Amino acid sequence: MRHDRVVASRSRGVALMMVVVLILGVAGPAAAEWVHPVDDDIVDPFRPPSGPYGPGNRGIEYATGGGEPVRAVAAGTVRFAGPVGGSMHVVIDHGGGLVSTAAYLTSLSVVRGQRVAAGAVIAEAGRRLHLTARVDGVYVDPMLFIEGGSLSPRLTDRALPERTLPDRTRRGLLGAV
Repeated sequence: MRHDRVVASRSRGVALMMVVVLILGVAGPAAAEWVHPVDDDIVDPFRPPSGPYGPGNRGIEYATGGGEPVRAVAAGTVRFAGPVGGSMHVVIDHGGGLVSTAAYLTSLSVVRGQRVAAGAVIAEAGRRLHLTARVDGVYVDPMLFIEGGSLSPRLTDRALPERTLPDRTRRGLLGAV
């Protein structure tokens, strides 16, 4: 039984390493260029669900008061700008399979197909702002790309948030690098 847990733990570690390698190989320098979309505090961090339909937070939530300008996290092309389920969203394709989404907006400053620079105003925030990052359709923690959390060949504590992996798994992965 203990062996099964060790194998499962190592499998999760290998899966995480594959995601990191995928992001490094696909996103490359774009990952190092991300900026926070607003200057407000993060009130709900990324919490990956246990399964495809499980509870969690597939992005990060900012405590906006409403009306703040929302900036593009990195340069890219607007893939979608419009309403979804009663609120406004902007989806930006940063190339190489890397996509960001800003959600719960009150107004938009961009249109589909428009090229945007990192930091360019794309919308106005609502009472909250939700930011997601996807690599080839898989949700990943946006903090991997922003505020000093840019990926490099060496994993850091920021690249392996405590809330994602058990402490012993994090120590094992960090020690293996």
